[in-house]
Amino acid sequence: MHPFSINTDKSLGPVPFGSSRGMTDVYLFDLDCLAHSQDRSVDRELADALGVWAQSHPCYIMSSRHYSGVVSRLSEEFQAQLSGVFASSGTDFWVGDNSENQAEHVFCDEVYEFLSQVVRKCAYPDKVPPLIDCGPGSMRLCLIGRNPTAAQRQAFHAFDAEHRDMRRIQDEFRLRFPEYRIFEDRSCGLLIERVSVDSSLIAGEINMRHRNARIIAFAGEAEIEGYAAPLWQQFASHTGIAVSGPSDVWQLLRYEQRRHEEHGTGTKAPRPQFEEA
Repeated sequence: MHPFSINTDKSLGPVPFGSSRGMTDVYLFDLDCLAHSQDRSVDRELADALGVWAQSHPCYIMSSRHYSGVVSRLSEEFQAQLSGVFASSGTDFWVGDNSENQAEHVFCDEVYEFLSQVVRKCAYPDKVPPLIDCGPGSMRLCLIGRNPTAAQRQAFHAFDAEHRDMRRIQDEFRLRFPEYRIFEDRSCGLLIERVSVDSSLIAGEINMRHRNARIIAFAGEAEIEGYAAPLWQQFASHTGIAVSGPSDVWQLLRYEQRRHEEHGTGTKAPRPQFEEA
């Protein structure tokens, strides 16, 4: 775990409390840090505890995936307990089954042409359509499909380690289209976003919904360096924490439970039991 801000009281974890008086702690979780693998649903016991936690602390999910791919990994009960879901890198915001805000971007023809050429030239033999997948504000080049299996990802990684196609594509794209961001995500795809139509929108949406919000965000290193990078760059007054998976989230939420109890910031909602994962 690599906290952005450090609490000097180690027994209360990495989140600072001295500067948070009068602020509302809002919890934001990358979807993949709540599951044991990107092929699986959110850890059930963690979802149950977070559902109780969300009764007194606003909780949101974020992901680079489309909304349908996000909710397929959430139980209906857990989704209903969340304050909202930020899909497509934060450009598609949902509360329950209602679409609240979409930051759409129309990609220029030159981008489509570039990606079409990439698909034709790529020598990978086991491509799985759709190869180009568009969301409200993002586009993904996914040579092994939207939801590749672990075996498909392993085979693609082995191929790319030898041929280095992904690095070459990114370098060429950045030279030709500096107004966009491109990076590799966990699905072995390349995610493309227009600068400013990205995860930086998440903080603005949360601040509109919660007065004096302090965002406490959890994500993996790959996400922090990828789709969540624009959001993390805004964390001068918020807290962003890198985690490796559900066990780290369990530990940090135990700290948070203790911090709120010791500083009287809890409510009468049922007390979640963040036991050892």
